[in-house]
Parts: sequence; C-alpha cells; structure tokens
Amino acid sequence: MNAEIHAQRPVIQVDSLQVSYSKHIVLNEISFDVYRGEILTLLGRSGSGKTTLLKTIAGLIKPVNGKIILDNEYNSQDIGMVFQSYSLFPHLTVEENIAYGLKARKKTRQCIKEKVIEYSGFLHVDSELKKYPWQLSGGQQQRVAMARAMVLDPVVLLMDEPFSNIDDRNRASCREMIREIRDKKNSAIVIATHIIEDALSLSDRILILEDGEIKQIDKVKTMVSAPRAQTAEALGLFDLISDDLKQAMGVDKKIRCYYKYSDVRPIDNYSDPHGSLLKETIAKHYSYSGNLYLVAEILGLQYMGHYLIIDYKTHLGELRGIAPEHLINELNIGHEVLLQLRSSDIVYES
Repeated sequence: MNAEIHAQRPVIQVDSLQVSYSKHIVLNEISFDVYRGEILTLLGRSGSGKTTLLKTIAGLIKPVNGKIILDNEYNSQDIGMVFQSYSLFPHLTVEENIAYGLKARKKTRQCIKEKVIEYSGFLHVDSELKKYPWQLSGGQQQRVAMARAMVLDPVVLLMDEPFSNIDDRNRASCREMIREIRDKKNSAIVIATHIIEDALSLSDRILILEDGEIKQIDKVKTMVSAPRAQTAEALGLFDLISDDLKQAMGVDKKIRCYYKYSDVRPIDNYSDPHGSLLKETIAKHYSYSGNLYLVAEILGLQYMGHYLIIDYKTHLGELRGIAPEHLINELNIGHEVLLQLRSSDIVYES
C-alpha cells in the first residue's frame, strides 16, 4: 500500500462500535479507519463478527453504541456491498441484475447501457448478459454481483467471503480482479474472510477479529515480521515449535511459542563461512553465536506476494516460517536447505 494513502483523510471512521443480539455482545469497542486506495481484510474464524461488522458499516445493522463516520464528501449511497450468497435476482438476466441499482436510482437509459457495457466487460461477463444466474458458474455469479455493485461507482466496496464459492484454480484470478477494481476507481475495499492465504496475499492491511474484538490491525509486512503473540496462531503462519527444537534453542519445553522467521539457504548455493559448519550441520545440528543451524527438507511452499511461507521437516521436528520472496526461484518442495534459527525471532504466547 502506498504510504501516501494514510496521509489522506479516512473515508470511513469506525469509532467505539458495539453491536449486540439479545444481550449477547457480537462486536465490542471496535475502532479503526478505512482509506481510499487500500484493501483492508477482516480476518477471523466463523462467528468472530466479520459479517456483522460489514453489515453495520453498510448501514444494515444498527449499533448499540459507537458510530460510523463517513467522510462528508460522500453519503451512504457511496458504499457498495457484495454478499457471500451474491443475492442475485433469479428471475432477472445478468444484464438486468447489473442494471438493477441504476434503474432504482432512475438513471437514464443511455447511462445504464454504458455502465452495464463498461463493467460487464471489465469483469468478463459481457458474453453472459442474456443468461440467468442459475446458468452461471459460482465464479461468474460472483463477477456479476461485483459488477452490480461497481456500476454504482462506490467509494467503499464491502465484500463478504468473496472466495468461499471459488475453487482453488480461480482464486488467484479473483484476487487480481479485486486489485484491479481497487486500482480502477481508487476505491477502499473491505473484505471479510476466514481464509488466511487470501488475506495475506491480497491485503494492504489485515484486521484480526476474534470474539468481536480487534486483536491486531496492521500492514501485512509489519504483521508478519512483528506479530503480536495472540495473533500468531490466528494468522496460521507459525506452528508450535517441537520440544526438541525448543531444547536445541534453549527454550523451556513448557512454554508455548512460535517461530516467525527463518534464514533459509539452498545447500547447493551455500558457501560455508565457518569452516566445517555445513558438514557438522548435515550430521546433526550446530550452534554458533547464539544461532541454531540445521538441515531441513521443504514440505510445503506458498508464495504470498511479498514473502514465502515454508513448511520444513527437520530431525528435531517440523517447523513453519517465512522467507524473502527473492528465493522463490531457488526453492522447491523436496529440496534440502540450511536453516538458521535465531532465538530473537521466537514469539512467546502471552
């Protein structure tokens, strides 16, 4: 996200928001800002309050306390929402679904025609305009729902679980489509999802929501490199360290902790600065200047835009860590690598 974004006024301010159902508090003292040109993801498990928060921002739910402040240049019609179920009208064609909001706002026929052509083409459903929703795939229905929201030129676009009905093959194109929507109109996009990989690869900032409370909100890079202990497990980046790894790193076995970063180097490209370091490491593991070196096999590798998430198998147990994105062309599943683990990169559970 461009640093200039936070120099502007927020387009939406959520201030001390509280929502409850039948005396059960669903959202508790929620406060954050949303800026034009950013993708903010609300990440949390089912029941954490994500959808309730989106609907409250959209004006569909009235809060018990707190307020939502929209920049005075805009009004509630400048907020669009794409529901998880898409909520397309089954008796209307794709063209009629996309045009529905424009007709409700009494736009001219020419305006409606131009907008439908523009956004159906942009979202690649222009060849489906005469079809009905039941004739479309889940991905096509999603794009129609997005087009219906986008034709109204929203300043803020809210999206509830946009990846839930998309197969793995189409996830990357869906993420790219959301980025293009943001770039096309400099919109603020707020997404609710429980899918960690989508949040990490798509977002400028992530808001961790748990039991109706914010646990952390930050830029993705900051959150990954300096996570708060209570969000490490929610992010799914950091598995518990095995007892053998803890012992080798001088950590009490009883303490729950996570490892946030690993310096990983392909063995084929490794030049040994410490003489017999590599030889001794391959035989077992090696400690040097407070660091632990050991050989690992890559079990899993995910590219997340700015970094890699890697699952390792070592003779001391399995471990998950992150690595710089420039290594993407040097690492593959099944490769043996040399890990350098630093005690300073252990995150302890509070």
